[in-house]
Amino acid sequence: MVMLNQIASGKFARIVKIENENLLGDRFKLNGIIEGDFVRVISCFGTITVEINNRIFSIGKNIAKKIRVIELI
Repeated sequence: MVMLNQIASGKFARIVKIENENLLGDRFKLNGIIEGDFVRVISCFGTITVEINNRIFSIGKNIAKKIRVIELI
């Protein structure tokens, strides 16, 4: 397992754990993002741009460091 900020552009991953769930978890759940969702990293330059559930999100690197994922091949 790695953190989302460690996944390269074009790669896929699955969310395993959102750390500091009290603050981040509620924010993500409001956007329909939960543990178990698949993530495609579109860009990792500056903010991290990802596609989750057919929606595009920009996530700051500090927040991405709190999202634990499993990289998929």
